[in-house]
Amino acid sequence: MANNNFINPDRVVLITGGAEGIGRSIAESFLENGNRVIIIDKNVEEGKKFQAEKHNLAFIEADLSDIKKCEYIMEKAGTLFGRIDILINNAGYQHVAPLDEFPDDVFENMINLMVISAFLISKYSYKIMMERQWGRIINIDSIHGLVASPNKVAYVTAKHAMVGMTKAIALEGILHGITCNAIAPTYVNTSLVQKQIKSQAEIMNVKKEQVISEVLMRDSPVKKLLEPGDIANLVLYLCSGNAYAVNGAVFTMDYGYTAR
Repeated sequence: MANNNFINPDRVVLITGGAEGIGRSIAESFLENGNRVIIIDKNVEEGKKFQAEKHNLAFIEADLSDIKKCEYIMEKAGTLFGRIDILINNAGYQHVAPLDEFPDDVFENMINLMVISAFLISKYSYKIMMERQWGRIINIDSIHGLVASPNKVAYVTAKHAMVGMTKAIALEGILHGITCNAIAPTYVNTSLVQKQIKSQAEIMNVKKEQVISEVLMRDSPVKKLLEPGDIANLVLYLCSGNAYAVNGAVFTMDYGYTAR
């Protein structure tokens, strides 16, 4: 039997929020495979540094919460390597506050970034993918796309919306050789999460390990953060030849937390 567990190195990959954390790990994995990669990020310092370090990596500076610029950004992305074959919607951030104190502008900004811009970028990428009748769209979601936590109304709303978007795109795309899936991880060991851990440890006057086990991973069967590479490995599988029939799925990576 032929081994299709590979990704054609000719594929061009677009990753939002690709300058650091999960997005950077995914970008590095595709670059190691020989792919050309475009990252979109508002972190200019990290984006330019990453671009300088890697061959076949292009960086577009942009704040995707400004949805009016999405079409221009995608037009630019489409011209860099002449095509887009794989899209990873990864950009996002967290804001924690009780509902009665949650800032209206922050809620709107988070929905713009994680829902509307993800829709627009998927739409423009989809049009390009249809030309070749092949494409992969991977949405980096969260366990908060399946369950909720208090004080995270915008994030939970956005991630639930992304699950629905994934399934809708999947049903249309499969007729054109385009699949769409989502990955829903628990907390991942990124600089942003480490900042949260440090802040909570100082507030609670406890060690960082206690914040992980007693706060972040309190309800998880395993009290351990995921690594960015764990998500990257699953992304690579979903873009490989073996995953041609995997479509409209939401892959949890949470040690079984959402299985309860």
